[in-house]
Amino acid sequence: MILAISILFIIELYLFELFSNKRVKNFLTIVVFALLIIVMGANTQNPDTHIYEEYIYNNEEFFSKDFGFGILVYIFKVFNLDYYYLKMFIAIVGFMLINSTLKKYICDYKMFFLLYLIFPFFFDVVQVRNFLAMSIFIYAIPFLLEDTKRGNIKYIITVLIAATMQKTALVYLPIILIKKINNQKYYKFFGAIIIFVLIIIAINRPFLNMFIDMLKNNVSDVLSGIAPRLNITTNWGWLVQWGVQFGNFFLVKEGTRILKNFYNNDDEKIVKFAKLIENINYYMFIFLPLYVLTPTFSRIIRNLLILNYVVYVNVCFLIRKVKEVHLKKYYGLYMLFVFIFEIVFFIGQYIYSQSGYFSDMIYPILTKNWILY
Repeated sequence: MILAISILFIIELYLFELFSNKRVKNFLTIVVFALLIIVMGANTQNPDTHIYEEYIYNNEEFFSKDFGFGILVYIFKVFNLDYYYLKMFIAIVGFMLINSTLKKYICDYKMFFLLYLIFPFFFDVVQVRNFLAMSIFIYAIPFLLEDTKRGNIKYIITVLIAATMQKTALVYLPIILIKKINNQKYYKFFGAIIIFVLIIIAINRPFLNMFIDMLKNNVSDVLSGIAPRLNITTNWGWLVQWGVQFGNFFLVKEGTRILKNFYNNDDEKIVKFAKLIENINYYMFIFLPLYVLTPTFSRIIRNLLILNYVVYVNVCFLIRKVKEVHLKKYYGLYMLFVFIFEIVFFIGQYIYSQSGYFSDMIYPILTKNWILY
């Protein structure tokens, strides 16, 4: 009941903003961020609550696994605070870091909130460490756009900090090497060949098993932390993740083209941001074989969705700025494809989760909350 009232309140604020003067603009954004923080930080039950509370927060050995998160746990335990205070702290810090990047490049938050609530907000509520690592990674994106050695160093340090929360963040370090791949056609050519080879390996199970054995035999020390997950545990669920990768890639690519044509200035910060996100989506194809192994690796591309949404929202914002009717129709059609893609993916996620997505995840998140209830 309280959550329903909150949603109605947000709708009223949205309508109020439409007819208000500029002095109260962004008030809706603050309210929605506050509600997201409460829903995430004050949640008391979800599929991973027991894991975090018993095996992570109350496990002294966890400190050596992801020592950055271990330090946070240690600090909160020194002050004799329980896990739920730590979760609230992570929600506040995480959304502050995300907003630090969003406010620099996004034209309007309203569409972003809608896309984010469809997916992956509820997964972020459950997977707390991944959410914190993702938010730190998103916070580091502006450093790449500085195009300076100092900016590159800041990006590397920030991503390494994210990796201390969860090692998955290490996969984002090579982005610093491919951030300008669009400017080099031969890079794209060789990249296409590599992607093609990886697709062949991924869809051919004997090839994939041989590739995994080669990794285990040659770089076993490096892969010691994830070696147990280098086994094929999926049937056809990986097609959902591949669909996410290909769909987002083409939507971001077209969105970048639209923004470049509209602003006609490659130095425009919104255009530079879109080009960077397009290049990152190129890089994400490298991980296609991992999605065939286990659903765990799907968080690699899931962590990129917020950045993709910024590109989509900025294209949507152009609808109100252009005067040409044919452009308005085209931009509207683009956003329609974005929402169709989101809904299809959401349905695919629901089917892939064997219908436990609502009963085991969404329902407890919306009803088990020590602040709202």
